Amino acid sequence: MAHTNCPQCGKRLRLPDTDTLLKVRCPACKHIFQASSKVGGEQPSNEGPSSRIDEVRCPSCGTRNRIWTHGSSTSPICGKCKSPLRFQARVNAVESGPARKAMPVMSKTHKAVNAVLAVLIIAAAYAFLTVPQRFRKDFTDLVNSESEATTSERLGAEKRLKEQRGSLEKEVSLVIPESLATSAMVCYQNEIQARSGYDKKYALTAREKSHLLMQSIASDSSRPYRDSIKAVAREASPKGADIEVKRLYGGMALHVDFDMSSVTTGELGTSTKHETIESLKKEVITLMSRVANDVYEHCGSLGLQSIYIGCRHQVTVTYQDGRNEIDNMTLYKVVIKKGKAANRSNDPYLDTYSVTEDFELAEDNFEELTIEVTTRGS
Repeated sequence: MAHTNCPQCGKRLRLPDTDTLLKVRCPACKHIFQASSKVGGEQPSNEGPSSRIDEVRCPSCGTRNRIWTHGSSTSPICGKCKSPLRFQARVNAVESGPARKAMPVMSKTHKAVNAVLAVLIIAAAYAFLTVPQRFRKDFTDLVNSESEATTSERLGAEKRLKEQRGSLEKEVSLVIPESLATSAMVCYQNEIQARSGYDKKYALTAREKSHLLMQSIASDSSRPYRDSIKAVAREASPKGADIEVKRLYGGMALHVDFDMSSVTTGELGTSTKHETIESLKKEVITLMSRVANDVYEHCGSLGLQSIYIGCRHQVTVTYQDGRNEIDNMTLYKVVIKKGKAANRSNDPYLDTYSVTEDFELAEDNFEELTIEVTTRGS
């Protein structure tokens, strides 16, 4: 049985043994050509001595095709997808005969890269085996030296601690608890006496420093009596308070009227943080107790017949004709009379509400007030 290749697509075909020239039709590409088994399956002599078989890859489907290149008139097509084949896409050209597997060819660049890699691998192995031996060092002497220094430092620290402990134990043995308690009591009594006498070095807070200033003003005999009362009351009263000294039969009367917004928050203009009259009145009495305590501490010893303390708040007054006007109204006013609190000692560290029990009501306008509660966005 002889074999031949299709000159169109390169498909290998089998031929019967005969001396005649056969007309062959390729089952793959349907190309018709003549071939003879006598001549070993070769094409007619008009193919020329330059005829050979090339392997050409199809640019459409990638199939490898074996074709005869025997002239410029050859127009091969792919045996699978029937697409035209180009000789530029051939992979490997071999002489006529059975196809042989192409051997890979190593380029000069690949050879150079492989040589460099081999050199690097050898150098790394050499360094791994020889460098640690060259740079190895004996640290025995250094370790021994550091150990001796550490031991010496530890012994020195233990010696110093032992000496300090002995010194402290000696000092503790000389302390007498009874004597120490007596000294502490004397120190505390001297401090209390100094604070009661307005010693400046014990005035730590702004309130205590203000008390020292008011005491200095009240004890200044060069000031006119009325001016001294006003100056002391101005220091003791909230900022912006109206202070007035009136002469009465048998003495002087001090009137202090302050705004509620100057001593608390949430009371801007006619608005208030309270929702009920009872809550508002409770805070007003608390604030007046604090202000009255400060005023009475230094004005109570100035020979005043009475001290009036009033708290004001802006309110909207509605008249019968429908008019609305804003008025700074006195909500609550109390009076401390001389005979009521004459025996109270003048202690600069009185409790905030220490004079509350001496209040006498002078004015109460809460019954005329109403609070309108509004929600946000209304």
